Amino acid sequence: MSQPQLQFDLAVIGGGPGGYAAAIRATQRGLSVALIEKHGAQQLGGTCLNVGCIPTKYLLDSAKTWHKLQKISKRGFKATKLSFDWQTILAGKNQLIARQRQGLRYLMNKHHVTVFAGHGSFHSSCSSADPHQTGYTIVVNSQNSAAPTTLITARYVILATGSQIKPLQILSQHQSTHIYNSDEILNIAAVPQHLAVIGGGVIGMEFASLFAMMGSQITIIEAQDNLLNEFDQQCVQELLKYWKSFKLKVHTATTLDKITPSSNTNATTSTLHLKTQHSQTTITADAVLVAVGRTPATTGLGLEHLAIKTQASGAIGVDQFGQTTAPGVYAIGDITPSPALAHTATAEAHLVVDHLSRPNQPPQPINYLNNPLAVYSYPELAAVGFTAAQLNQRNIPYSTAQVPFQIMAKATIEGYPEGFIKIHSHPSTTEILGVHIVGGRATELISEFVTARALETTLEEFAHAIRPHPTLSEILSEVAAQGLGEPVHAP
Repeated sequence: MSQPQLQFDLAVIGGGPGGYAAAIRATQRGLSVALIEKHGAQQLGGTCLNVGCIPTKYLLDSAKTWHKLQKISKRGFKATKLSFDWQTILAGKNQLIARQRQGLRYLMNKHHVTVFAGHGSFHSSCSSADPHQTGYTIVVNSQNSAAPTTLITARYVILATGSQIKPLQILSQHQSTHIYNSDEILNIAAVPQHLAVIGGGVIGMEFASLFAMMGSQITIIEAQDNLLNEFDQQCVQELLKYWKSFKLKVHTATTLDKITPSSNTNATTSTLHLKTQHSQTTITADAVLVAVGRTPATTGLGLEHLAIKTQASGAIGVDQFGQTTAPGVYAIGDITPSPALAHTATAEAHLVVDHLSRPNQPPQPINYLNNPLAVYSYPELAAVGFTAAQLNQRNIPYSTAQVPFQIMAKATIEGYPEGFIKIHSHPSTTEILGVHIVGGRATELISEFVTARALETTLEEFAHAIRPHPTLSEILSEVAAQGLGEPVHAP
């Protein structure tokens, strides 16, 4: 090879929440680190920052604010005409992304992480016997065709290339300016009158909630029997109960048969032909969101040179420490079979760096049952630990306590009286087995239970913790007391 090879202890391919967290942790351990990001240092943060968690939560918070403003007359405020400027909201979202990107560039400089712009992949020379001994060679091909190819050699490699939008085959040939994926709809020019959401998972439900609160008519189309299958279905039904106040319809066990654009050349609508097992129907929408999931971004990494095989989903199998079948090569985040969540990728990043930098002190593997789930709709959903269905499948005995938010004064004060918190515990030891929350601050409240699960906390221990009054967090004490048969406020 004619190009000079740059030597590093660790090469990280992918600059998302897992990749940049791994790079920082590795430099803190004294390793020299190359971070390879196809968009370069100007666009670190991966899907989460650029087209995922951060921009969607900004828009959701704006929508929640608008939704709350609709009720201000009940609190004694008089406003004759309320309105919003969608373009200003979008601009605020973009400004937030820019600030966060700038912060990440600062962190890379602070921690002496060398960032390379381009697509990283294993060189064919890595097919030799155990290249881990001399270092893997990574080829970095810049998106700028005029830029030279860079070769990087590293003893360890962490693959953190994230995920990509899963296409809907029936729409693959359909050209329309009003059919969006979850990346594109973040910049939709105006709030649609009628948005059809294809997919009732987390992404689809968050966007449905967002635009419902902004005033759109919403139709959700989900092929499975239930929305948000991974969540407690009683919580999901409570969410849908509140959504009856919106212009929203849900079609489950329903698939999209075909989609036809309006025959009127001046119209920007489409007719969606929906099919169930026993019937067919049509709806017309001026915007369609395709949110049928994401797939691991593992193509083009040169995995074949290391004989690393991917699963049917495209994911890379790893052991409990994130190791692939190639020595010194790890994979984290959305490209593995673990939950495709930003906080999961960050936790895996820390685990992997701890493992490769301290081989004589193996870290504690991640307990994915303590990995929280969250939906930032309104009301919010959050969960950690077992669902009742999982406990039943494992023949684990459990008791359940449930308390509504409306009994807490602070919930009414803040305007979040909807929903409830449910806790499963072992009937003899009272260890907390699973927690499920639907309510205005569910994604914040769940964190106490993540800690409780990690420490194998019992209801007695959890109930005895003193929480400030008045706060929403008081409901945590109340549900634990309810589980012990000693509630103060619970009905």
